[in-house]
Amino acid sequence: MPIIPRTHQRIPLRVAVQINYGTTRIDAFTRDVSLGGMFIELPTPPPYGTEVTVTLVPSRGAVAISIKATVRWATEEGIGAHFGAMGAKETWVLNQLTSRRRLDQVQVDDTATAQSHLRAIRPELAASLLDAASRKSNG
Repeated sequence: MPIIPRTHQRIPLRVAVQINYGTTRIDAFTRDVSLGGMFIELPTPPPYGTEVTVTLVPSRGAVAISIKATVRWATEEGIGAHFGAMGAKETWVLNQLTSRRRLDQVQVDDTATAQSHLRAIRPELAASLLDAASRKSNG
């Protein structure tokens, strides 16, 4: 299997997350985060290919987001989770998180605000996300 280079740079960042899959819920921490995925420190990682929901745990009024992800690799220290399709709100929060490196500094009131901010700073990404969301809702 060839090694595929990362599309997004991972930023070292420790953020509290909750991992849910099946009937399992685990509180954990990230080691690094990008727009494409994250490394999550877990003592007992789920197997390769497991579909999980990663919820960033908000603090001090920060916005909570949940993202569907797939376990792409696992070690004794945790998992590499690759994010699935995300909406504008999730992409905005991750973009802010990786640039500010603190979840408590990320504030988004609603999806429309997130879309507007995302269009302003990353128009090509916003267009791609909105097109994908439109296909999903019409499909």
